[in-house]
Amino acid sequence: NDMHELCSALSEDPEGLILFLKNICKVQVHEINENSGNLKTIFVVEKHLPQGSKEQKQDFAKHLENALKSEKAVTSQKTFYQTTISTSDNRKSEWMIAEQFGSFKENDLQLTDKLPQAAIAARLSVNGPNPSQSSKGDFEGTAFCSLP
Repeated sequence: NDMHELCSALSEDPEGLILFLKNICKVQVHEINENSGNLKTIFVVEKHLPQGSKEQKQDFAKHLENALKSEKAVTSQKTFYQTTISTSDNRKSEWMIAEQFGSFKENDLQLTDKLPQAAIAARLSVNGPNPSQSSKGDFEGTAFCSLP
């Protein structure tokens, strides 16, 4: 019963879940049948990046890793990439992600022990069950922090 409540909560905002998890591309929740021991998939949310977006995200991650290791002043970096999020209830949404670390203010570049990071996501489209969230043509996006 607790698992069904968890899945219900996750299915309400699967995009928010997977956007928050920076290096995780798929979350699956399964239930084990007590009698047969078989797995039953309860919920799946998956993030897919096209090849060009993967490359942009990987380049950004390398810059971030180097900046975190560096003892010198950090040059700010930013990137933009697209991702598709799909769920087990056949909902699919397209997102544009913008990430940045560092600051464009000259005096902030010397703060190498603390590296500001931010990301925002804008939903470009959604289809499948319950598309009413964006059916009015309203813009919807989210600001988020991410876990490693």
